[in-house]
Amino acid sequence: MNFNNLIILLFLSTVLSFTACKKDDDNVANPENPNENEMITTVQVMLINTADPADQIKVTYRQIQGLRNSLSPFVESMKLKANTTYSAEILLLDESKTPADTISNEVREEGDAHQFFYKVQDANLTVSYDDADENGVPIGLKSIVKTGEPSTGSLEVILKHQGEEKPKSGNGNELLGSTDVEVTFTVEIE
Repeated sequence: MNFNNLIILLFLSTVLSFTACKKDDDNVANPENPNENEMITTVQVMLINTADPADQIKVTYRQIQGLRNSLSPFVESMKLKANTTYSAEILLLDESKTPADTISNEVREEGDAHQFFYKVQDANLTVSYDDADENGVPIGLKSIVKTGEPSTGSLEVILKHQGEEKPKSGNGNELLGSTDVEVTFTVEIE
């Protein structure tokens, strides 16, 4: 083998070696994460009085800059009638994009990886699920809200991204997964 052919062969081997290493490094440095949390800037809860569908209440939570740890989110109070049943539905948006991305569609499609959890404090209020994933485990985009006697308190709404950790039966487990969004609404029942 002549000297020029040997140089060309060494050059090609070196280039192929660097190219192969570069590709492997890219795959390690930027792995695709199938369980990435959702970017949610806005949570809207629409409540419809089941006895009087014209009686509708919409409350909104919005982090204006789209930052999860924003110091000044906009949060409306939830003013409900005593001794009333409401059908509730949650709309999730990512308004950091134009047009806004409807994240609730993704949560619905990936219902077997997401679940809402509701925590009531001091208010005479109960929340029960009105939707489920393909395994029968609640998702929580739709729920039934029942009020009791007049009171004040709060309703915490937590969306967990649970991926493969989400149980395949039962009512779910709020300790699993990571939090996509957590909002606390002041509740006034009159």
